[in-house]
Amino acid sequence: MMIKMIASVLCFVIGGLMLIGFFVNLEEKGLTKSDLIAVIFFGVLPIIVGIVLLRSNYQNQKRAREAQERALKEEKEGEIIRLAQRKKGRLTVTEVAAATSLTLEEAEKILQEMVTRGYVGLKVTNSGILVYEFYEITRGDKDSAKGILE
Repeated sequence: MMIKMIASVLCFVIGGLMLIGFFVNLEEKGLTKSDLIAVIFFGVLPIIVGIVLLRSNYQNQKRAREAQERALKEEKEGEIIRLAQRKKGRLTVTEVAAATSLTLEEAEKILQEMVTRGYVGLKVTNSGILVYEFYEITRGDKDSAKGILE
């Protein structure tokens, strides 16, 4: 990625210098067809290549950041699921934050996303505490599973 950045800067510098030279030369002797072709190939084209390289570099960095964020989120979800297995499938936000590396806000956000996606249910105790229930862990009826068409 650093090579693309260096190459794009070089293209900008070369193209810019060529354009400056063209305009200086233009004042001295006027415009010819060969000058116009030269400025397009050695001035404008390198600048366009520089822009393309910069854009490509930016997109690659963005994709890498998104992949890293996804991996981190998956790691955090894994921590919560392993905790749910130890706690018999029922967790509160506070339990998650206390037993993992997550803050209360992160724990709540991830648990809510799991509820939205249908992996976790939400219950409320008599005292108003939200309890997140991991159905696959609490119900544990994998042995009685049957075929979809049965």
